[in-house]
Amino acid sequence: MVVVRECDESGREVFPSDPLDRQQLRLQCLNHATQKNGLIDWKVYDSTYFSHMTFSDISSESGCSDSDNSDCVLLYSTSGTSRGKEINEVSSSDMVREQGSQLACSEYDIENFSDDVQRYESTYSDQAKVNFLRSKLSILSMTREEDVALAPCPPGEKVCARRPKGVKEILHMYAAVLEEFGVRIPFTLFEMDVLRLLNVAPTQIHPNSWAFIRGFEILCDALDMVPTAGVFFHFYGTKGVDKGSWVPISAHPGKQLFPPFASNFKKDWKKSFLRVQAAKDSSVSVASVAGEVRFPLGWTANPLAVSGYHYQKMTPYEQGVVGFLDRMGRTDI
Repeated sequence: MVVVRECDESGREVFPSDPLDRQQLRLQCLNHATQKNGLIDWKVYDSTYFSHMTFSDISSESGCSDSDNSDCVLLYSTSGTSRGKEINEVSSSDMVREQGSQLACSEYDIENFSDDVQRYESTYSDQAKVNFLRSKLSILSMTREEDVALAPCPPGEKVCARRPKGVKEILHMYAAVLEEFGVRIPFTLFEMDVLRLLNVAPTQIHPNSWAFIRGFEILCDALDMVPTAGVFFHFYGTKGVDKGSWVPISAHPGKQLFPPFASNFKKDWKKSFLRVQAAKDSSVSVASVAGEVRFPLGWTANPLAVSGYHYQKMTPYEQGVVGFLDRMGRTDI
């Protein structure tokens, strides 16, 4: 495969900053990695796509570089109290470079979280129940089903518990979210970006809020647009974050794309978490891209309350998507 790429004066490849250009490169690399039998060789894909990127490349939707913070997207986020009285400007690139891989590996004592979070143990306490779940639906997004292992939670384990010692990549996921919204493992780059920018584990986002994340992805796919965290947080935010509990995502006033998801969700969803990790002999990662952990694997004590995304710092592509969706108005999907 021959891919013509732009280079700087030193001959180093310049990775495309526009999401649409990145999507085109993804498709080229997917075509190159597709074998004659129709299966995708993901090692070939990784070597032709992810090897071109640094961690800041794949973590910023506006092409921020380490040498220049002036063009970085600004998240207008609340901090200090759960009521969000104090407003600070936070550069998403600073979050990525200074906190990204470190926060994703941070561990917090269970005492940091509310009694409601600590109250529940998983109903997936034996492998037979997990196997029955897998028999009902497809879990994997890009790989073979056997590349990712779902495992039961031992008695007494809470959703906010620390990772087991000696396990590099393991996370909890609510089976209710997998079933209801079609979330797959590994997560999409967009889903990883949302988790990283909010500094939360997958189960730390309230299941109702996963409806907005997936709905936005489905909408973008239907309209042949690339979903980005910048556009998503133009319409949605995390006001009123209780740092010891589940993080809710809601639409900004006047910017609601979808009707709210039913508040009753699935009965006993708080007990539906199970363990997710790569299979023993698999080279697949459930949380990393190019060797970098993309989001927190366990619950964090300091989720970010985001109340907006700086429009002027978006790429032209993102601004175009925002303008189109603003004109489109309320969408019922």
